[in-house]
Amino acid sequence: MRAVALEVASRGVTVNSVQPGFVATASQTPAEHEMGRHTPIGRSGTAEEIGEVVAFLASDRARYVTGQTVVVDGGNVIQEAKGP
Repeated sequence: MRAVALEVASRGVTVNSVQPGFVATASQTPAEHEMGRHTPIGRSGTAEEIGEVVAFLASDRARYVTGQTVVVDGGNVIQEAKGP
């Protein structure tokens, strides 16, 4: 993603990525649901919440954002690892 962002930036094309955490869907396993409860926010995200970030990055409002990874995981990545 970053290499492509560098390659196409001069043509006005932006390239970014979204890394979602646990997302509450019909296919979410009980273990994933439980892990979502241990995020700092205390729950799994929703497809709509992930979609909002994607929609922003695809919009003209993000025209100066390129080569970035946006982690949408309720703060899970910033906390220390938790094990059973």
